[in-house]
Amino acid sequence: MPIQPESYVLYERSTGTVRFRVAADSDGGVPVEKLAGLLAVHCLVRGQAPEDYEMMVITRDSMHHAVALRAQELLAAGRALGAGVKVSRREQEVLGGVVQNLTNKEIATKLNISERTIKFHVSSLLAKFGVASRAALCREVSLGRMPSIGTAEPAAPVTLFGYPVEDHEGEGQGPDPSPPVAEAPRERSHVFPMFPKERFAT
Repeated sequence: MPIQPESYVLYERSTGTVRFRVAADSDGGVPVEKLAGLLAVHCLVRGQAPEDYEMMVITRDSMHHAVALRAQELLAAGRALGAGVKVSRREQEVLGGVVQNLTNKEIATKLNISERTIKFHVSSLLAKFGVASRAALCREVSLGRMPSIGTAEPAAPVTLFGYPVEDHEGEGQGPDPSPPVAEAPRERSHVFPMFPKERFAT
């Protein structure tokens, strides 16, 4: 698409300060006389030379719309690339610290784990996102490529003494592939083998 100038802006090269703006000619051409006159006045008042200024072209809205539309398409494509990135919950926590510009030591203190473990998780995140630096990782997150939490196996419940126990919450949901075998009734002597059977005679 050809560029369609709408106006021309002159700004100071050293500071980037915009000094004046002039509408383009009907055919989009540069209004030389208007720009030259304003530039000369500014140079006289400020003690500057024409070389101290730069000119910027402002395009018409149609051009802006086309660029904005294409930028939206590219942004959506970039976000889609990261949609399949799967991270663990711990990696998500480490990523949050990286985005906050925390050091590995600060993240380790915050999560109460070793700094060496943080380094491992950061390396894993860099590999999963396909980037080589923490700055690039933050950029991916800022573009909306937030990862999803990977589904991990649920941890076994832990008793007060630190030993795992069996989880019975799923009982009664669907057929059991290996139904339990009926247990034969026990005799009292099997339950209490230390007592004589005669003591329980009825």
